[in-house]
Amino acid sequence: MPFYNTSIHPQPQEEPQLKALWKTVFGDSDTVIDAFFATLYDPQTTLVARNGGAVVSALYLLDCGLSVLKKTYASFYLYAAATLPGFRGRGLMAELLSAAKEFALRRKKEFICLYPAEDSLYDFYQKHGYEPVFKTKEISLKGTSVRTLIDPFCEVRPLELDDFAAVRDAALSGADALFFDKPVLAFQKTILEAYGGQAFSAHENSKVVAYLLAEKDAGDSPRIKEALSVNGRIDAIAAILHQKFNLEEYTLPFPSGFQLSSDHMRLHSGGMALALSEEAKIIKERINSLYMGLNLG
Repeated sequence: MPFYNTSIHPQPQEEPQLKALWKTVFGDSDTVIDAFFATLYDPQTTLVARNGGAVVSALYLLDCGLSVLKKTYASFYLYAAATLPGFRGRGLMAELLSAAKEFALRRKKEFICLYPAEDSLYDFYQKHGYEPVFKTKEISLKGTSVRTLIDPFCEVRPLELDDFAAVRDAALSGADALFFDKPVLAFQKTILEAYGGQAFSAHENSKVVAYLLAEKDAGDSPRIKEALSVNGRIDAIAAILHQKFNLEEYTLPFPSGFQLSSDHMRLHSGGMALALSEEAKIIKERINSLYMGLNLG
């Protein structure tokens, strides 16, 4: 019977194995994989399972902050959990999730958050204590409606990292939401652009007031990944939509409390969290919905 070890962090010489595992499971481009390992990879917050000395399963834990009721809890974002196809169904990921929980507790983290890569994985993660506490409000708007909302004085530019971070922090200030630091946002931008997506910002009087991330979807039509603005400035978001896309209809994802309504809107699950500390378990019961938005996908 093969020996599996899930308690040891990867060694420097195992980095190529980790990249090969990522490539095999997710099929990402070398640009994306190399960007992650150059900027976010930390062997001390990476957990692996080995078979005969070879890495066959891994997950990555990224620092993040979960703001609930105006208090921010130090947390981990569990990312790129993967097992080689030939080693699935043997309980390796279950062992890694258990190891991640114990590791996070030792690091004094309050929550572990994640975004399942497929809807079918929600059941898997629920078996390990994760709950679907993140919600996104999706609003469908006709292009004619968007044009009535436009701020004509907004200048639309390609999104810069500093503007991305500044608007996101301001837009979600006081909200129940997941916050990432600037290197994680930079990686999200890299993923977006590597796969033909676009990122724009809106400026008024030389001050950035909104941004929008759009993924390249099937048929080359854009899919809005995130659209946030300072003080709920839908007019600034509308300016980006009109100037850069000008579609007949849009589906916009917002935090559940965003003050915009439509005849066509719905709430859907947008991620999961595992409460670790006793305070986290108590506060979790008071959460109506959290906003994740970005999932590094």
